Amino acid sequence: MQRYQSYQQSGVEWLGEIPADWETRKLRHLFQINKRIAGELGYDVFSITQRGIRIRNLKTNQGQVASDYSKYQIVMPGDFAMNHMDLLTGFIDIAKSKGVTSPDYRVFTATTKEIDTKYFLYLFQ
Repeated sequence: MQRYQSYQQSGVEWLGEIPADWETRKLRHLFQINKRIAGELGYDVFSITQRGIRIRNLKTNQGQVASDYSKYQIVMPGDFAMNHMDLLTGFIDIAKSKGVTSPDYRVFTATTKEIDTKYFLYLFQ
C-alpha cells in the first residue's frame, strides 16, 4: 500500500499515527439517535432479523405480537435500525422503506452526508 505524504498523531494511543489530512471523531458524534413515535397505526411493521430488516406479516401472528403498534417508532429510508436486545438474534440494518419498529430498538441516522453508511453497516454487523 502506498504511504501518505505526511502523518500526525491521532491522539489515540493504540492507533498511533494517521494521515495528516484525516481526523479522529468519536462514534457518538457521527450518528444521532432518533425516537420518532408513530402515534397512529397504518405503517409497515419491521422485524430486525439476522437477514436484515423484514416487513412483518401481522396476519400470521408468528413471533411476538404487540397490542398497540402506534407506540412503535418510525424508521425512515436510510435510517439504521438495531435490535440490541439479544446477542443471538440481535442485528442491524439500513431501512430501504418507511415503517415502524419496536420502541425498545435503536433507530439512528448519520449526522453528515460525508459518512459512508454502507461501510459503517459492515462495521456494526
